[in-house]
Amino acid sequence: MNSLLEANSWYLSNPEPTMIVPGMSFGFAPAGAFVSKMVIKAGDSVVSEMKFRDSSAVRTGVFALVSAASPRAISLGNTNGPRSLEVYVDDKLAGQLKFSLTKTTDGDPLVPKIGWKIEGPWKDYGYFKHKPDDGTRQDIFFVYWVAQHELKPGEKNVTASVRQGSKVVLKSRDAIPNGLPYSRFEVPVLKMDNNPLNVKDLDKLSGDFTVEVKAGTRVLRTWPLKISGGALVPHRRSDHLKTGPLEWLSPRVVNGNSVSPFIHTWVGP
Repeated sequence: MNSLLEANSWYLSNPEPTMIVPGMSFGFAPAGAFVSKMVIKAGDSVVSEMKFRDSSAVRTGVFALVSAASPRAISLGNTNGPRSLEVYVDDKLAGQLKFSLTKTTDGDPLVPKIGWKIEGPWKDYGYFKHKPDDGTRQDIFFVYWVAQHELKPGEKNVTASVRQGSKVVLKSRDAIPNGLPYSRFEVPVLKMDNNPLNVKDLDKLSGDFTVEVKAGTRVLRTWPLKISGGALVPHRRSDHLKTGPLEWLSPRVVNGNSVSPFIHTWVGP
């Protein structure tokens, strides 16, 4: 899921929408040789297909990172409707991202500027990230996505916060969505005195919380969050022993040829 939400470049301001996928990261990839590919579907029809350089996969921990066999812009199809981005390993479905596309114009009847509104699971997810407590200050960040088309006239900024009951206990700086794809925001989590929240501060927080993303006073996202024993409680779908490959939310990701030290605590369905 991390790769599907984060590793893609979307180009939606042309008559034919496209995307570039430089590579894909698999958790618990087969130990031996494997074959992988990505397919874009509109309904049951295949729109595009690309293969990965799985013979030269970079392995680190339980992860295998593969690059695109021929990096290029691939078509998402130029009709309105649902899409399915599917990733296969040895012909078995290993990852899936469902989204929809809707053609838009800027209203100029002579030189219409065509674009594509995208809607998908970016609105369903977010995650906190921090390094393990190693005795130094480890600030906590929050990552989430918002699309510009989700804002109403007069709305420009979005902000994330954490409340316990009706009381806001953590906040973030404002962010501004821009463009047709979902904008990714990685913001420091701040205490109410405007100092950064760090891992050691979690000892002072305990119980059930609600994460919110707002545009002004209008709520765009809400997620439950639990803090216990001085730690953010992982999402149930981050346990790979209890979760299937299409639902797994990895608590770690690959960064180059090594596993990133940052721990991801997901919020989502």
